[in-house]
Amino acid sequence: MESTLQTFSTAIKEWESNFFEFNFATLTVDAAVDINNFFEGYEKYKLELSELLAKADKNFELLEAIVDTRISFVMPLLEDLGFRFVDSKISFLTPFEKSNIHGQIFEVQNSKIRIREKVETDYKAISDLSINFMVHDKLFVSKYKNKLFFAPDLAEKYFREWIKNTFKSENAIISVAVNDLDEVIGFFIYEKKGTHKDIPVYKGILTVVNPEYRGSDTHLSLQSFIFNKITDEKFYIDNTTQVTNVPIIRNHIKSDRYLNNISFILIRKKLS
Repeated sequence: MESTLQTFSTAIKEWESNFFEFNFATLTVDAAVDINNFFEGYEKYKLELSELLAKADKNFELLEAIVDTRISFVMPLLEDLGFRFVDSKISFLTPFEKSNIHGQIFEVQNSKIRIREKVETDYKAISDLSINFMVHDKLFVSKYKNKLFFAPDLAEKYFREWIKNTFKSENAIISVAVNDLDEVIGFFIYEKKGTHKDIPVYKGILTVVNPEYRGSDTHLSLQSFIFNKITDEKFYIDNTTQVTNVPIIRNHIKSDRYLNNISFILIRKKLS
């Protein structure tokens, strides 16, 4: 189902709805909305959104709005109508040429760590790293950890399913870090997803390194391994993470990524 008004529209998130077993949808705000016109016509926008939400409540349990910072002035309206801020994301979209990536290649600075391509038996270790050092990390923010909207076990369930699907993807390139006992202590996943300006895009899916082995350029070395595996002469790298994930953002800045977008994520539960 899809509904459209002048400024706001809704569309169901098919995969998430099937996975969570309740209808989950997105609210899109027209990026062309003008700040001056918005406040001059505030009551009109509020009426339009109220009417749309009344229809959405008949079809969706949860509604997610991803608001670009350039139109962050609409957030008070969303909050007035029941949306709550739950997360944020920052995206870097950077062009590369295979012949000129030497500045992106980093060597791990710990002699006890070796970087290699994943093998099938790495799946459980990669999944467990994600749960132990992301989902169970009190400092890691994710909308799926917000108990106002999601059951307590759904974050772990979601991340395990996400890892499983990506691990099996033919378009994914996965690098793994192992210690001197050949134990998996970190990983990085990129997946080839679509194009930008007719050039393939490799999206950073997830990276986790056991805290005991951080601080040796391990994340960057895992990424460098993947860069060497990419065969396209020209490509884009899409790195997206939470604004709260400062260490990873520092790594992106250190490796000269191009800031593309910052967004806020809000969720609304349907009215009973």
